[in-house]
Amino acid sequence: MFMAFTILACVGGVASTQFPADQIKAIVNTHNNFRSQLAKGTYKSRAGVTFAAATNVQTMVWNNTLAKSASTCAGTSPGLKHSGAVGVDENL
Repeated sequence: MFMAFTILACVGGVASTQFPADQIKAIVNTHNNFRSQLAKGTYKSRAGVTFAAATNVQTMVWNNTLAKSASTCAGTSPGLKHSGAVGVDENL
């Protein structure tokens, strides 16, 4: 199963999701490598603590529709407020 996620870069209060394809690939690969370490129980924190294996860790994919929606929300919503979009999990 795949899940979609969005990463926003906010500069001066303006959100931007216009990343080149190679940067999107690098972001997604780095994120999925981290999630893989969590799933396998091989992730070690900076403090040297090894985390227990996680369950239900799914591979992430980039979704341009969600990226645009998140960018719009970030650009129009003051502060950290959830958009209220149905079926979308948001980490602020």
